[in-house]
Amino acid sequence: MSDNLSITGELAETTVPDLIRSIVRSSETAILSLDAITRSDTIYFHEGRIVFAASTDPDMGLAETLLRMGEINIQQYSHAMERVVVARRIGGLLCELGYLKPDDLTRAIERQANAIVLNAMEYRTGSYNIEFTSEF
Repeated sequence: MSDNLSITGELAETTVPDLIRSIVRSSETAILSLDAITRSDTIYFHEGRIVFAASTDPDMGLAETLLRMGEINIQQYSHAMERVVVARRIGGLLCELGYLKPDDLTRAIERQANAIVLNAMEYRTGSYNIEFTSEF
């Protein structure tokens, strides 16, 4: 598809699973942005495969996901959060502190993306934008 093509709409007209299914089935490289009253999520697709997801929901952060899944404990979480700087990524810091190995970080990012996507499936109201692109 054209690099400049985008589709915008309301979730009252469709569902998030239908939007995802459409991108996956057509093997598109696209960015799906979802905006609801309390949060916004962005899901990145490369040739129809989900490769990354981000959310403004503070409970969907990487450190929070790791804590929920038991990959780090509350003391490690607190220690890392005290040391994190805005311009620094929490995953790199957790590896530097020895709380995670790089391979564990990669798997954690995949689990975080899965959690964001599953959480986004619950959107019933709000808007969406699909930006088709050749890369991001």
